[in-house]
Amino acid sequence: MPKDLSFYYKIFLALNLFLLFWGLLEVTLTSIPFSLNRYGTPWYYFSQQLIKILIGITIAIIIFFIPFEKIKKLTLIFFPLNFILMFGPFLPKIGLSAGGASRWINIFGFQFQPAEFLKITFFLYLSLWLSKKNSFLKDNRKSIKTYLYFLLFIGILAILFLLQKDMGTFLVVLITSLITFFFAKTKLWQSVTSLILSILLGFIFLITAGYRVKRLQLFLNPEIDPLGLSYQFKQGLYALGSGGKFGIEKGFAFGLSRQKFGFLPQPMIDSIFCIIGEELGFFGTTFLIILFLLFGIFVIKLSQSQKDDFKRLAIISLGSWIVFQAFLNIGGLIGIFPLVGVPLPFFSYGGSHLIAELISVGIILKFSKE
Repeated sequence: MPKDLSFYYKIFLALNLFLLFWGLLEVTLTSIPFSLNRYGTPWYYFSQQLIKILIGITIAIIIFFIPFEKIKKLTLIFFPLNFILMFGPFLPKIGLSAGGASRWINIFGFQFQPAEFLKITFFLYLSLWLSKKNSFLKDNRKSIKTYLYFLLFIGILAILFLLQKDMGTFLVVLITSLITFFFAKTKLWQSVTSLILSILLGFIFLITAGYRVKRLQLFLNPEIDPLGLSYQFKQGLYALGSGGKFGIEKGFAFGLSRQKFGFLPQPMIDSIFCIIGEELGFFGTTFLIILFLLFGIFVIKLSQSQKDDFKRLAIISLGSWIVFQAFLNIGGLIGIFPLVGVPLPFFSYGGSHLIAELISVGIILKFSKE
């Protein structure tokens, strides 16, 4: 490995370990009241999150030692299997629903969200497929055929996510797919057209569910229904605002959040960024945003060094997914984007998304190392 690439590789690894440790610390301190109230111990959510981290790291290490050509073959197997699992939430006895959404399945006592792992398998499959098409993308006829197949992929996934009522995850998949398609050296008009079609598709998603329309109304007018529709958003802003420059009280107040005591709903999941803002202030949240920006910069640097198109596109897609999802979560909480309910990578409590993120980082490190 060249010295300059080795430097980015090591810093990228250290950055991910730091984000993972910080995220575990935030989940632990934020969840203590809920853990005591529900399970009689302050460490329940900590132990559950730690188990998910160990599972994710273990799988990532296993993948690290799988030969590169074998990963290509496994991609062609796991993506179709993962696609089939996307229908699991609609099946009796297997599918699980919560909050009016059908997104989870239960197999032999293990509950997980297939869509989170679809991000990995689909992005790898898309990268592999586009890398094979690179040889004739300059041919107009074949390029258009490839583009139409790409739109067909996205259209089928859109229907599945629409049925699961999971616009947030689909938005992450959609934007990341567009980024991957653009970096595959496709024609510019195709990327522009895809962006326009994505906006139209997003509009269709909005008008097909009343709760999405309400979220848009909340985004346009945050003052409506402060005790109902905008309650979580308002409480999140109170948490961020009370943090000041350095955090509540005298600053650097790890674990001293007030909003987590029943004011901010589920603070350790989608709203954990607000707790970080309350405890560490403006400079704490800015530091976290800078870390995610650095994550994206290192992903670009690592991808640029790859001569193999599959590796290059895979690193770009897996990395841009994590960065875009982070800013979609943060942007929704501070009012830049509508709230879509996606977790903050490495920080939000949960199983499927955290394991998937760690696997993705493992793949990025493996491809970069080779």
